[in-house]
Amino acid sequence: MKVCAVTHCDRRATAKGYCNPHYLRSRRGKPMDKPIRPKSVQWVGCLVEGCDRDHHSKGFCTTHYKQQQTFDETPAADRVQDALGLDGGWLTTAGIQLVTGYSESYLETVLEALVETGRVVRRVVGLSSRYGKGPGEMETRVEWRVK
Repeated sequence: MKVCAVTHCDRRATAKGYCNPHYLRSRRGKPMDKPIRPKSVQWVGCLVEGCDRDHHSKGFCTTHYKQQQTFDETPAADRVQDALGLDGGWLTTAGIQLVTGYSESYLETVLEALVETGRVVRRVVGLSSRYGKGPGEMETRVEWRVK
């Protein structure tokens, strides 16, 4: 087996005496003496402390990955719940969005998951409008509160 021509590199030579990363560097005119980034991280098990299951996706086992997908026990859910608990009263989606910085669509998904798990309560408030609505027609606003 031929070894890469660059000193301190023990990779197998594949083209013109260089390993693949050094060959690509030579073609691009980049310095050959800088260290090569290691290959991507290979997960061994779940990232959740105390979980000994095998890795499934993005560092989590199947169970914990699904929890991340359903937003019921994620840092985002905790952050939204903390934002709701700031004053203990009802907040609009826009108010929560200002505190958390999440997009409206993502925030709606997280809030709906929190309602399903019983951590948050939702109410719809009717507002009378003076602008562009006929008599008896009302606008609505959704508000959220920690249970």
